[in-house]
Amino acid sequence: MGLAHNPAVMGTTYNGRYMPDGSIELTLVIPTEQANRFSARMMEFGTNIGLVELAYKPANWGKEARTLFLSGFFSAPAVWRAIGSDEHYQAWVKKQPSAHSSRRGTGDDQIVYAHVRRVRDGAGSSIKPLYCGIPLLNSEHQLQHQKGESGLRPGEGKAWFDRQRVVFVTMWGWETLKRQLGFEHWPQVPPATLLEWAQRNNVDRYLPACYRKS
Repeated sequence: MGLAHNPAVMGTTYNGRYMPDGSIELTLVIPTEQANRFSARMMEFGTNIGLVELAYKPANWGKEARTLFLSGFFSAPAVWRAIGSDEHYQAWVKKQPSAHSSRRGTGDDQIVYAHVRRVRDGAGSSIKPLYCGIPLLNSEHQLQHQKGESGLRPGEGKAWFDRQRVVFVTMWGWETLKRQLGFEHWPQVPPATLLEWAQRNNVDRYLPACYRKS
C-alpha cells in the first residue's frame, strides 16, 4: 500500500515520557500557521502519522517559553499595544476559525470580528473597546445579536465570551511577536532578545523573572 502524500507540518515537542511498555508519549505543539495545514483526521485516535527531527535552529529555551506563555505577559494591554494595533488584531482574528464551532468561513458565511463589550473595558453605547473581539461565523454572530451571548452558548454565556476574548488576544500576541523577533518558534527566542524588545517598548515589568534577569 502506498503512502499518502500529505503536506509536512512542523511543531515542537513538550513533556515527552516513556510508557511502561517502552513506547514514547509526546505532547506536540503546532503553531497556528502550521495548524491551518493540519488535517482534522490526524487528531483522531489511531491515525498513523510520521515524525522526523528537523535541523532548524535548536529549541534551547523551551522551559522559558512555557513560563512566558503561562505568566500573563500576553494579557497586558500595554503589551498588546507594543505588539500591534487593534486594526492588526482584528485582521488576524478574521483569519481564524470560529471560536464557537471551530469552522472556517465560507463565501456564504464568512468569519467576522465579534466585539465583546464590557463596561469595565470602557464600552459604551457607541464605544467598542480595543482588542476585545473573537472570531465567529456571520450566522453565529447574528444569532448572538438576536438571542444574546447565552443564546449562542447556553449555560455559559458571558463567562465563555470573556474567556475566549483573552484566549484569542493571547494567541495573537504569541504568534505575532515571535514573528516580529524573527523566529518560527518561541523556544528559539533567546531571553535576552525578548528582554531587549520589552525594554525598548517599556513593558519589561510584565516579563517573568527568567526573562528579566537576562
